[in-house]
Amino acid sequence: MRISKNIIIFYLVSIILLLLLFGCNYQLEPIKIGVVGTMSGIDSDLSVSGRRGVELAVEEFNNSGGLNGRKVEIVVKDDKNDVNQALRVDNEFIDKNIPVVIGHYTSGMMVESMDYLRTRDILFLSPTISADSLSGIDDNFIRFIATTKEQAVVLTNLANKNNHKKFAIIYDLSNKGFNENLYNN
Repeated sequence: MRISKNIIIFYLVSIILLLLLFGCNYQLEPIKIGVVGTMSGIDSDLSVSGRRGVELAVEEFNNSGGLNGRKVEIVVKDDKNDVNQALRVDNEFIDKNIPVVIGHYTSGMMVESMDYLRTRDILFLSPTISADSLSGIDDNFIRFIATTKEQAVVLTNLANKNNHKKFAIIYDLSNKGFNENLYNN
């Protein structure tokens, strides 16, 4: 039985490729997640602190081996505390096929965009957004904090418990999604 040269070359190339693929410790593509918030300017404290928390968690996760050897890589975007910029950067995550985003960190940046974003294939996780208007809807948003109404109830009960009768309320108009709701509740 005569073996053709082409078959021998095919098997040799196949063996070499298999050795290269499975015999070497090649890098798996990282899992990308987004982080978005007000990363610059006077209103950046909350988002920058949140981003740093994500960085620490990702570093610890990656140092422990990642997910089946795949590392997590974060892609950070600045919404500049502007609703139009927030929607632009959200679309950048969608365009880059980044399926999970941590943020926004203020209700005002998410409330205006939710009707649009809820029809897109992207999941938002927020540790700080509490706007009541984002409750009870079928969307792709998960919060990890009590709603504004729930917070107002706790504050009211505390004030009643301590027999406080008068209040002064000062709030920032750049985060109306939170502040106005808290005030009204």
